Amino acid sequence: MRRKLLSLLIIICAVLTSAVVHRFITRMDGDGTAQASLGAMGAPFGEARNASRKGLAKDISLHPEKMLTVRGQDIKSILREPELIRHESPTTIWQYRTDACVLDVYFAGETDALLLPVAHYEIRARAKGVSDEDVAVSCVRELSRKSGRPRMVDVSKLYKN
Repeated sequence: MRRKLLSLLIIICAVLTSAVVHRFITRMDGDGTAQASLGAMGAPFGEARNASRKGLAKDISLHPEKMLTVRGQDIKSILREPELIRHESPTTIWQYRTDACVLDVYFAGETDALLLPVAHYEIRARAKGVSDEDVAVSCVRELSRKSGRPRMVDVSKLYKN
């Protein structure tokens, strides 16, 4: 009985491991087709991803309207995890904030927002008397810089006084 359970456990682990490796090697496009990732093609995975991320971040920080040409996975690779995710079926809204501005990125569809193209974005100034247009470029630039920095944990906030 123990041998059968152990054999079953080994088979389950092997299947799960192969599924994880397959997911790492391929990524799914929105149309359901699998595309080989850079790691599967032999290119230095981390270097190519960083170069691509930096180029895309620069393009979007100079021209925020280029956000309309990318998918959720691209936005997440540049700006990291949104501070707020709101689901209003069939729309998903990711919100990013700085002291100077708020960026809302809208995705329309029922599937995972990572696979969807950006449907709309909105940049708002947080300070009174500053127009949204004046803060648009600096907002995206600051958000992309902010996401690239390592985040430190304030240990004092982990303990009660």
